[in-house]
Amino acid sequence: ETVEPARPFRKIAAALDFGEADGEVLSRAAGLAAANRCPLLLVHCVESAGAAAMGGEITDTESLKDLDRLRRYTLVLGKHDVQAEAELGFGDPVRVLPEIIKRHGVELLVVGAHGHKGFSDWLYGSTIDELRHRLNISVLVAGRES
Repeated sequence: ETVEPARPFRKIAAALDFGEADGEVLSRAAGLAAANRCPLLLVHCVESAGAAAMGGEITDTESLKDLDRLRRYTLVLGKHDVQAEAELGFGDPVRVLPEIIKRHGVELLVVGAHGHKGFSDWLYGSTIDELRHRLNISVLVAGRES
């Protein structure tokens, strides 16, 4: 049986929720983007009731702050020679992320592992599984070493 090395990824995305796993997600995604010499898309979904109702038309303070935060990340990554762009999604991440990922031609999605216990772990795990089933790309769950 012959095994050929995979070609480099052409575009990678990092899904950020502005939680404690984001540092690891950004670090892994940026390292992979640098190694593959490809652009990195930073995505955050605003899940407020207004965001779900208004979609991309919303200009509330939370959304503007979130977009500013993503843009600051892109500037920092640029200083490390990682070409990054930012996009906000509005609504349920399991529904919205796949749309953004497909529109941008992303080939690898990096998401964060959360250190939940019990029910929260099951709920978050099923969210990642549902997201994976809606995408036809590789998904890396980045977590902190224990």
